[in-house]
Amino acid sequence: MDTGIQATNEGLVYAHEKGIAVVVMEPVKGGMLANPPKEALDVMASAPVKRSPVDWALQFLWNKPEVSAVLSGMSSRVQLEENCSSAEHSGVGSLSTEELESIDQLADVFRRRIVVGCTACSYCMPCKQGVDIPDCFAILNNVALAEQGDFTQKMSTWLMKRGYKRKSQNEKQREKRPEAGGAATLCTSCGACVKKCPQELDIPAELEKVHAVLGRGEKVEKYLPPITPDVPSLHSNRAQSAGSSHENTDV
Repeated sequence: MDTGIQATNEGLVYAHEKGIAVVVMEPVKGGMLANPPKEALDVMASAPVKRSPVDWALQFLWNKPEVSAVLSGMSSRVQLEENCSSAEHSGVGSLSTEELESIDQLADVFRRRIVVGCTACSYCMPCKQGVDIPDCFAILNNVALAEQGDFTQKMSTWLMKRGYKRKSQNEKQREKRPEAGGAATLCTSCGACVKKCPQELDIPAELEKVHAVLGRGEKVEKYLPPITPDVPSLHSNRAQSAGSSHENTDV
């Protein structure tokens, strides 16, 4: 879904045409794609092939001839086995037209529900003011994704908001409970984090959204990205390079 930032999809194709291997990191967007909203689950349920959310994300990349390797972080044996199984059933050009259309639909769902395009790479950390930047963004995005869900997801939203309230809201609380992590209110807009962000996010401005929703209780819908109906397909610039010397590998 992030085909229009950093090198963009055009950059991916260009590198491939020049014989440059491309390694993709954060294939499930810091875990965000592993916990999709109900609307996305409905798209998956209606797809011609049944896959887990993680498998959809990985197959999207492994289907591309321009991708040489995918770096997927794993924190449990279950995740390791799931990724290995996904890799065993992958291949360049293996997805059908119908499956690619399903991926476009899924990308559209996530684009409309993700407030901050953070991948939780943590390059912005540590924050000198004590703000737990990746976690603040993760909570906001997860709240946005879960608010339209069933009772279980809405209960999860309530728990996430409650967890945010437990973060240090000011310097005095930070000194007493440094392990709690800092809330967006600790941000002084120094801008040090902006220079480190590979997504080129205006982090202080995004933290203001965190405080507006999780601190002041504003509706998250107010901060959702505008709907862009003419977003091109994720697959519109695929290179025709079946004879490439680069083989796809999986990590």
